[in-house]
Amino acid sequence: MDVVMKAWATVVDCTDCEAFPKCVEKFESASLAWPIFLKYVQKTWIKPHKEKFVNAWTNKVMYMGNTTSNRYVVIYNIYLYVKDCFVC
Repeated sequence: MDVVMKAWATVVDCTDCEAFPKCVEKFESASLAWPIFLKYVQKTWIKPHKEKFVNAWTNKVMYMGNTTSNRYVVIYNIYLYVKDCFVC
């Protein structure tokens, strides 16, 4: 089961849209021993929500040099950006 959980973690934490299908394929091959579980995950999570896996899709858009969705990190980086612009 550890292999399945590690494979699922690679799906969730995938940072590249092109690599996402390979991560899913790795998860599917690791889950072959549990076909009901695999079918559930495919129908409930992977197929209907693949665009919502955060790392794979949000890292494509930059805002002031940032690709994070963490509000604190974004605000802090904006502060650093603005601070550097107004240094006398």
